[in-house]
Amino acid sequence: MELVLARLGQIEEQSALFPPLARVPHAGVLLALAVLSTTGLLEEVRRHLPTLPNGLYGKRSIVTTLVVMALLRCKRPEQLKGFRPDSLGAVVGLARAPEMKTLRRKINLLAEDEPRVRQLVLAMAKRHVERVKDATAFLYIDGHVRPYFGKQQLGKTHVTQMRIALPATTDYWVCDATGAPVLVVVSERNSAMTREMPPLLKDVRTVVGPDARPTVVFDRGGFSQKLFKEILAANFDFLTYRKGKQREFPRSEFVDLPIRRAGREVVTKVRDRSIRLANFGLVRCVAVLRPDGKQTHVLTSRKDLTAREVLERMFSRWQQENFFKYLSEQYAFDALWTYAATPADAQRLVPNPLRRDLDRKLAELRRQRALQNAHLGQLVRTKGCPATALGLAKRAVTDVEQTIASLVTRRRSVPTHVAVGALSQRDVLELARAPMLLGDVIKMTAFHIESMLVANIIPHLRRAADEARAVVADLFLLDGAIQPHADHVLVTLDQASAPRYTRALDGLCTMLNEADVAFPATSTRLRFRVASGGRG
Repeated sequence: MELVLARLGQIEEQSALFPPLARVPHAGVLLALAVLSTTGLLEEVRRHLPTLPNGLYGKRSIVTTLVVMALLRCKRPEQLKGFRPDSLGAVVGLARAPEMKTLRRKINLLAEDEPRVRQLVLAMAKRHVERVKDATAFLYIDGHVRPYFGKQQLGKTHVTQMRIALPATTDYWVCDATGAPVLVVVSERNSAMTREMPPLLKDVRTVVGPDARPTVVFDRGGFSQKLFKEILAANFDFLTYRKGKQREFPRSEFVDLPIRRAGREVVTKVRDRSIRLANFGLVRCVAVLRPDGKQTHVLTSRKDLTAREVLERMFSRWQQENFFKYLSEQYAFDALWTYAATPADAQRLVPNPLRRDLDRKLAELRRQRALQNAHLGQLVRTKGCPATALGLAKRAVTDVEQTIASLVTRRRSVPTHVAVGALSQRDVLELARAPMLLGDVIKMTAFHIESMLVANIIPHLRRAADEARAVVADLFLLDGAIQPHADHVLVTLDQASAPRYTRALDGLCTMLNEADVAFPATSTRLRFRVASGGRG
């Protein structure tokens, strides 16, 4: 009866149903759904995102389906074709999971109001900070470029991995001291970090509260004396690399200091003094003398940390890079759930391509002039050089210098920047930011759920540092059986691929049972056990 009412639009959505099933593919993902409520995602979605039309699939159904997709490495709605709707529905409490077109339509409805999605991002960030307050004293900030290979005409930006400028969007991520994601924003103009950091810090302040003074850690892309002043004025500290050419310090001033890197201590030559930056003033500089003889300078406003702490915190920035790599490989970080595009600001100023072309021509002409001057000099030094050859060489130098002078004059009249709308006859578009942000929130939540389970399975694994996360991901793929009881639903999971993993799974089931977990947004208690005997 409820299904009929849902199809007729008489109720908000179908209730979570768990009929008895002897064989449920991917039943292991219920381990993750059992702790979804801990993240607060469903509560915040209900609070901040618009209501979906009455029908089979409401907010609970869509959000749990998206989380399950992420955990099962179903990276795009198109890949739902590889799952049976009834089998996937069984683990999300539905008769049938939503299919691709339905899911895309629901995502667009949830993400139709960008400000509300941004509020969801901030609300989830606050919940994460409340769970891991000790890990937010240092916050790592970095940009991530999502290349776009579709048909829309988007603004270009430099993609570091490919070493080329491509149509793309740029996200700026804030991660905690462990490398776990806290907050993300999508840059409206593919702006540099120095421009995006101040508004991003306002969001961070909203998340961490008015009294906290975190240290923001970032790479050379954020090096700017003006930005340093803004960071301090906003009641943050900074930790970053020094950028550009600088005077190297005498090697005699470096002393040996053990630094912990990649899990082991390495004796490093370090110099810890203050330096004076132009347009800023005195700042602490902890310099490292590398084995190749070059120096790396780390700048910070923190004077209370030891040199070892400064360097270890700075070098820990690679945890964020590891997070980017992991999400790219496991969650298809850059995959788009929808292809919705919106008009971009046609008056946005971008570097003038005409001026760039003139710069290239000038560079080539100056290279030619250098070669011709070298040739002329060689002729002058040659005894008995014919006057005709000498005259031709001088004429060639004169001609290229005149061409250079002409281009320099022309270049002065060409503006350095031009409105992006003036560069094309087509409308300038950008990918809708709200669906991307919603996708990021879902993937962040899936990552946090995975991390919670990893933390609880570590005591049961000898090689936890190497395999815990991979083991948890494999547990999600286990088949099982579902048996409803009067006061709970019993999930019996197949044994894992090795006895030690089965023992770890049994320990995880015990922990969840002791925590008295429930299916998200329902009062249905979940109980877990591992099947006896062989797998399947």
